[in-house]
Formats: sequence, C-alpha cells, structure tokens
Amino acid sequence: MNRTIKKLFFEKNNDIRSNLFRSIIASAVSFLLDFVILICLVEIFNIYYLIAGATGFITGTTFLYFLSITWIFQTRNVNNKIYEFMIFILLGFIGGSLNTLFLWLLTDKIEMFYMLSRIAAATLIFFFNFTARKIILFTKTNN
Repeated sequence: MNRTIKKLFFEKNNDIRSNLFRSIIASAVSFLLDFVILICLVEIFNIYYLIAGATGFITGTTFLYFLSITWIFQTRNVNNKIYEFMIFILLGFIGGSLNTLFLWLLTDKIEMFYMLSRIAAATLIFFFNFTARKIILFTKTNN
C-alpha cells in the first residue's frame, strides 16, 4: 500500500495535513448526515428549515466528535472526556449559531435556495470548526 495513503487513512499521527484531510472526510460524512436530515425534515415532514437545520447540525456534530477522538486527532488537550465533549459541543454550538445566521442571511436576505445556502454556510463553518477544535482540544499544551 502506498505510504501516503497509509499515512492519510490508517496511521496514527499528528501531521496537520493528515488531520485536515481526515477532518474533511469526517466533516463531509457528518455534513451528509446533517443534510439528509435537513431535507427529510423539510421536504417530508414540513418542518421549518431553521429547526430542521439545527436538528441535522446536532446529529452531525455528535457523529463528528466520535470520529475526531477515534480517527482524526491523536493528541488530546483535555483529560476529562465529559469536559472535552462539552467543549466540542460548545464550539459546535458557536459554529452552529454562525451556520444558522449564514443560512438565514443567504436564504431569507439574499434569496438563495436553502440547499445551496446550507452548502455555502457549511463550507465557511468547516474552517472555523477545524481551527478552533484543533487549537483548543487537540493540540497538546505544555502545562
């Protein structure tokens, strides 16, 4: 197997490129879960798009936490796992709040189709979430 493929997918490492690559994949899968929930809730169950978006976001964020601690990041900055999860969720809430703001702005104010708004908002929030989580939770500090 190619060394690069091994490093990107299978080897435990703290290489920022590996972290980013894995985070892109994990975020894409989490976003797909989020997006499917959004569409199903809006199109099948006629739930208001902002409530549906928040529901999808919470589900996707929880799944992403699992992937973050088992596959993406090898270094953890917080020893207490409950505290770590709470910080992860808090950062996700901040990202989710920004995501909802962008979704609302793009859909209601710019009149972009809600599915396209969701994709645009998620792309912006990905970089915020990756950077915040990497720095706060998954970079070892010298205590």
